[in-house]
Order: sequence, then C-alpha cells, then structure tokens
Amino acid sequence: MKSLNVTVRRIGNSQGVVIPKPFLLQAGLAGEAEMAVERGAIVLRKPRKPSRPPPGARERRLDHKRRVRTTKRLRARPSWEE
Repeated sequence: MKSLNVTVRRIGNSQGVVIPKPFLLQAGLAGEAEMAVERGAIVLRKPRKPSRPPPGARERRLDHKRRVRTTKRLRARPSWEE
C-alpha cells in the first residue's frame, strides 16, 4: 500500500492520528497494538503474547470465579424464601 499523509490531531489531552482500515488489515492489527519509537519513527506491531501469565494471575482468576458463583447464588434466592 502506498504511503499516506495524515493529520496529527488533538484527542482529549493527547494527540493522535486516524489509521485507515486498509492499513490495519494489511498489518493484521485489531484491538491492541505494541507501540515503539525506532530511529525517529513511531512503529505499531501486533502485541507479543507473554510467555507466561504474570505472578498471581491464576489465583486472581480463581478468586473472581468464586465471587461470581457466590453472588449468583445469593441473587437467585428471593428475599421472602429465606
């Protein structure tokens, strides 16, 4: 795909550009991207998958599942049946 001049515009307190859909599709970017500055250029890449989850991630996930199950059980009973 050919190069394209874009306008850097204000987005909230930051600045940004709108990336045309064909560029995103060609690069395979969707959802998240890894951004870096290399040799004076801003580079977007597909995010690297972490080699393993961060410490404590499994415990947090299990704890969340327990809380959701308990909350669902509590909500399932109408107050007049207690």
